[in-house]
Amino acid sequence: MHRSRVGLLLKTLVLAGLFVLSSQSNALSSSPLQASQSALIEWQGLYTSGPVLNPIPASGAAPTPTRRIAQILANPVYDQRVVVRVRVTFHLEGNEYLVSDSSGQILADADHPHLYTLRLPIGAMVTMEAEVDIYRGRPELDILRVWLPNHTVIVIPRVVE
Repeated sequence: MHRSRVGLLLKTLVLAGLFVLSSQSNALSSSPLQASQSALIEWQGLYTSGPVLNPIPASGAAPTPTRRIAQILANPVYDQRVVVRVRVTFHLEGNEYLVSDSSGQILADADHPHLYTLRLPIGAMVTMEAEVDIYRGRPELDILRVWLPNHTVIVIPRVVE
């Protein structure tokens, strides 16, 4: 099969959610479907995922938390920016995690699992900057940045919809 047809077929499968692009290998370095100059096609079934968001050295200490989860749940303000210090308790799917502090737990979501993959260490205490979102009547956090215990930060790309 001609390389452009192979690329079109792979692109169709990725968009259909049957395969995933990941920046972990050079397996398809000659393919037109490239993520960070290399791509590996993996079977996922339900959703697609792009390149893994890699932590970068933090340019200073993590910010001081401004809210507790109980405060957010009791009085959610749509699009309010908050900083929370939380434990990553469970990976749900895609870029969704359940996070908690001593006052409660909430869903934290980095959106767009088809464009990038967010990997957070389960059980670790992290500091998150996020916006409060209300989805189907329930508050959740849309993650903007995550400060990890090893003094690195993950910045979530903003996607204009």
